[in-house]
Amino acid sequence: MDKPVHQQPQDDLDVQITDLPGGPGKATPPRSGVRARFTARQRKLQLAAMISLIALALLMLGSYTPMRSMTALALFGPTPTPTPMVASGSDRYLIQVDQAWGKLYLDGHLLTHIPLLNGDDPLQLARGTHEFVWQASPFPPRRCTISVPPLSGDTCPFILIAIGPGTIIKLLSFQDTLNDLLAAQASALTRQIQAKLDALQGSEVVRPGEYYVHDIPTGIQGNVTDQPLRATLHYRLDTKPSSNLCIMLNLCQIDGEECATLCTVPKQQASSWEAGAVVQTLWDYTTLDGSDVANGPDAMAGAAGYEHLVTLYITWDGANWQVSLDPENPLESYVNNLTCASAEDDIAQNPQLVGQWRLVPASNAAAGCLALATVYENDGGLSSPSHPIVAYCLHRFGVFLAANDAAHRLWPFMPLADAYEKALAAQLATMPGWTFSVPANP
Repeated sequence: MDKPVHQQPQDDLDVQITDLPGGPGKATPPRSGVRARFTARQRKLQLAAMISLIALALLMLGSYTPMRSMTALALFGPTPTPTPMVASGSDRYLIQVDQAWGKLYLDGHLLTHIPLLNGDDPLQLARGTHEFVWQASPFPPRRCTISVPPLSGDTCPFILIAIGPGTIIKLLSFQDTLNDLLAAQASALTRQIQAKLDALQGSEVVRPGEYYVHDIPTGIQGNVTDQPLRATLHYRLDTKPSSNLCIMLNLCQIDGEECATLCTVPKQQASSWEAGAVVQTLWDYTTLDGSDVANGPDAMAGAAGYEHLVTLYITWDGANWQVSLDPENPLESYVNNLTCASAEDDIAQNPQLVGQWRLVPASNAAAGCLALATVYENDGGLSSPSHPIVAYCLHRFGVFLAANDAAHRLWPFMPLADAYEKALAAQLATMPGWTFSVPANP
């Protein structure tokens, strides 16, 4: 029978990350502020005087054995070791775990409630060295030790956090990634994730005269097709950190975890492992009878290599992986929808596209994304605060098109949309979307 593990109540959980003295995973024991009262020379003189007095007493007492034994014990017996002080809060811990189905053991006993960083009371440990064991099958078990007061041999990774004025505690972390799984389990999980991504793909016909982005031997370019093509938009899981070109200056990490091998994200569903994954947004173009023509990314110029993050809910039922996708995708900074993620990238990396933007995805992801810009300034005097310009831009097959006169006047470098594309843009303009701003350069 598992013994209960008591926790110390803590009010007003106000978390603040604090730099860790001495490097990650190690804590420096607090130094005592009490100074020695005597110098080394003074202590030697005191010891000599004490020995002289004891010797004199022995001479006076003669051969009285009990007294000699007691005096010898007092003089030469073991010196008590001072007990190290425990700094306030340094014996209390919160826990950060990835897989919700996992179990945590402390000194061989199951913790029936794991004190998480969500308002739980910290766990208070007694003096000594303690062992934690984290078990979240099919991941291998993780074992580590932590001591009160801290010892140099402690192995549990942690960071220091402040939970109140003058109170700093440790946040222990038990985190797993795709790389921690055996090859067969990792392959099974990635297949499940890719199957969910495949369900998001869409298809659309590129009509003669329309632009589309594709790879050529010298790079990426947008061409106009002279025949109808079948365009298929799909999303491919990227699990190679060395090869991905992720959003935001090639960084695809959350809290130090590499998202290409699945990174844990803030929990919305307590019963699952919420993980971020990196995906590539790609196009395949074929003739209508199925012959391959070209392929390419869903963006041009500086945004062509950008990848995106999706939110996954992962569970393990004891035999198989279960995966679902968050339809609102909270990991994307502005747009909770992969259909418009590349449009956002194209806008954000182009300093000319200033304004307040609203992005509206088509119900068929392959049909495109409307980007409406409300522009008040830096447009050559074409607008005023009381009469802003609303420009329609259609992101379709990886190319930004000017879908009304305002967009063409503001950004003449954009190709012009044809009548069909303008009608599609006007239809999407009546639908809800997501907004974000691109400020003008100071």
